[in-house]
Amino acid sequence: MEVQATFRPQPTRRAITFLNPDGERTIVVLGPRLAPYESDPLPWERLAECRGVYVTAGDPGALRQARRAGSVVGTSRILNDLLAAEIPLEGLVGQPQ
Repeated sequence: MEVQATFRPQPTRRAITFLNPDGERTIVVLGPRLAPYESDPLPWERLAECRGVYVTAGDPGALRQARRAGSVVGTSRILNDLLAAEIPLEGLVGQPQ
Protein backbone atom coordinates (compact mmCIF):
# COMPACT_ATOMS: atom_id res chain seq x y z
CA MET A 1 0.00 0.00 0.00
CA GLU A 2 1.18 3.50 -0.76
CA VAL A 3 -0.46 6.46 0.96
CA GLN A 4 -0.78 9.84 -0.72
CA ALA A 5 -1.79 12.65 1.60
CA THR A 6 -2.09 16.39 1.82
CA PHE A 7 -1.88 18.62 4.89
CA ARG A 8 -4.89 20.32 6.46
CA PRO A 9 -4.20 22.94 9.17
CA GLN A 10 -7.00 21.65 11.39
CA PRO A 11 -7.55 18.63 13.61
CA THR A 12 -9.29 15.55 12.30
CA ARG A 13 -12.78 14.71 13.49
CA ARG A 14 -13.39 13.03 16.81
CA ALA A 15 -15.89 10.31 17.59
CA ILE A 16 -17.69 9.15 20.69
CA THR A 17 -19.21 5.66 20.80
CA PHE A 18 -22.13 4.82 23.07
CA LEU A 19 -23.00 1.20 23.87
CA ASN A 20 -26.28 0.10 25.39
CA PRO A 21 -26.58 -3.02 27.59
CA ASP A 22 -27.57 -5.13 24.52
CA GLY A 23 -24.39 -4.20 22.66
CA GLU A 24 -26.06 -1.80 20.21
CA ARG A 25 -23.79 1.08 19.43
CA THR A 26 -24.28 4.67 18.39
CA ILE A 27 -21.37 6.69 17.07
CA VAL A 28 -21.42 10.48 17.23
CA VAL A 29 -18.87 12.23 15.02
CA LEU A 30 -17.78 15.77 15.90
CA GLY A 31 -16.17 18.24 13.53
CA PRO A 32 -16.07 18.75 9.79
CA ARG A 33 -15.14 15.96 7.40
CA LEU A 34 -11.62 16.40 6.04
CA ALA A 35 -11.80 15.74 2.32
CA PRO A 36 -9.50 15.91 -0.68
CA TYR A 37 -9.93 18.75 -3.14
CA GLU A 38 -9.14 18.54 -6.81
CA SER A 39 -6.75 21.46 -6.29
CA ASP A 40 -4.65 19.41 -3.82
CA PRO A 41 -1.21 18.44 -5.14
CA LEU A 42 -1.99 14.73 -5.40
CA PRO A 43 -1.07 12.34 -8.22
CA TRP A 44 -4.63 12.11 -9.57
CA GLU A 45 -3.42 10.50 -12.81
CA ARG A 46 -2.40 7.38 -10.85
CA LEU A 47 -6.06 6.59 -10.21
CA ALA A 48 -6.19 5.34 -13.80
CA GLU A 49 -4.01 2.43 -12.63
CA CYS A 50 -6.60 1.37 -10.05
CA ARG A 51 -9.25 -1.25 -10.78
CA GLY A 52 -11.59 0.44 -8.33
CA VAL A 53 -11.93 3.10 -5.68
CA TYR A 54 -14.31 3.63 -2.77
CA VAL A 55 -14.96 7.31 -2.15
CA THR A 56 -16.06 8.58 1.24
CA ALA A 57 -15.26 12.28 0.82
CA GLY A 58 -14.12 14.82 -1.72
CA ASP A 59 -15.17 17.95 -3.53
CA PRO A 60 -16.90 17.37 -6.87
CA GLY A 61 -13.61 17.81 -8.74
CA ALA A 62 -11.87 15.18 -6.63
CA LEU A 63 -14.80 12.82 -7.17
CA ARG A 64 -14.52 13.37 -10.93
CA GLN A 65 -10.82 12.51 -10.63
CA ALA A 66 -11.81 9.24 -8.91
CA ARG A 67 -13.71 8.33 -12.07
CA ARG A 68 -10.31 7.65 -13.70
CA ALA A 69 -10.35 4.28 -11.90
CA GLY A 70 -11.94 1.24 -13.47
CA SER A 71 -14.92 1.40 -11.13
CA VAL A 72 -16.14 3.81 -8.47
CA VAL A 73 -18.24 3.00 -5.42
CA GLY A 74 -19.36 5.77 -3.09
CA THR A 75 -21.01 6.16 0.27
CA SER A 76 -24.53 7.59 0.45
CA ARG A 77 -23.26 9.91 3.20
CA ILE A 78 -21.83 12.16 0.47
CA LEU A 79 -24.74 11.79 -1.95
CA ASN A 80 -25.02 15.55 -2.58
CA ASP A 81 -21.33 15.73 -3.53
CA LEU A 82 -21.67 12.68 -5.78
CA LEU A 83 -24.68 14.24 -7.51
CA ALA A 84 -22.77 17.51 -7.98
CA ALA A 85 -19.85 15.62 -9.52
CA GLU A 86 -22.21 14.04 -12.07
CA ILE A 87 -20.25 10.80 -12.37
CA PRO A 88 -21.64 7.31 -12.89
CA LEU A 89 -21.11 4.88 -10.02
CA GLU A 90 -20.84 1.11 -10.05
CA GLY A 91 -22.21 1.00 -6.51
CA LEU A 92 -23.59 3.09 -3.67
CA VAL A 93 -23.12 1.93 -0.07
CA GLY A 94 -25.50 3.13 2.61
CA GLN A 95 -28.25 2.24 5.01
CA PRO A 96 -31.91 2.56 4.12
CA GLN A 97 -33.58 5.37 6.01
